[in-house]
Amino acid sequence: MITGLLTAMASNVALGWIGRRVFDWGGWIATFLGGAIGFYFSLSPHNQDVVMQVLSGNLANVTVGSVWGLIIVGITTWRSWRATVKPQVVTNTGKKVELPVLTEEDAKDMVERNTGVRPTHIPSRVK
Repeated sequence: MITGLLTAMASNVALGWIGRRVFDWGGWIATFLGGAIGFYFSLSPHNQDVVMQVLSGNLANVTVGSVWGLIIVGITTWRSWRATVKPQVVTNTGKKVELPVLTEEDAKDMVERNTGVRPTHIPSRVK
């Protein structure tokens, strides 16, 4: 049965595409679930209880103050992530300096000034 399934996947374009996507989608799902579980366990016990109350649909026992605290935790976590992935330079005086946009030509010029060799694009080398 497994051999027949593998043969069908190899000969059928649609099944082959689905078979290749299983690991891709599975990786995304595992990453999301791992992040959600890690975020849940990083919460305080009170906020964990609020999350469980909200997910179970028992909103009558959830106070506005509890949800407000959970919202603040979510916003600060998002802002922390955003500050981590945003490229930035901070001087020793604490002032942020915006990074200039470096075009491909500027980068090639910089490499040529520093190394004496003008870089070429890899596909242009392959012939």
